[in-house]
Amino acid sequence: MDAKGNDMALTVKISKGGAITIRFTKADLARGARLHPDITEFDDDTGRYLHPKIIDAAALAQDVYNILEDGDGGADSALLELLDNAILEAVEAGCEGVITPSDDDYGRKAFVVDA
Repeated sequence: MDAKGNDMALTVKISKGGAITIRFTKADLARGARLHPDITEFDDDTGRYLHPKIIDAAALAQDVYNILEDGDGGADSALLELLDNAILEAVEAGCEGVITPSDDDYGRKAFVVDA
């Protein structure tokens, strides 16, 4: 549930085979767009923040899907950027599955990928 008590369908799961699935509804996407700090504007006249109005959640979802699906998975891919940010945050939070060059154990541990 979100802060207002609304059900949130956003889920992230990892399967036994190691596949990560991210699932969210059009309503979740619309709520995220409405609260997105980069498209919210401050109105000097009223002293309030003005949030975007989502007038077609299905159109928003289709356009976001197109952005995520677009491209060749190269360095400018929206999905790759999402993964890069999540990986960095996990490592900075102390992920036990990664040893960085600045870690004391870096030279003592072998490179292992067990997917």
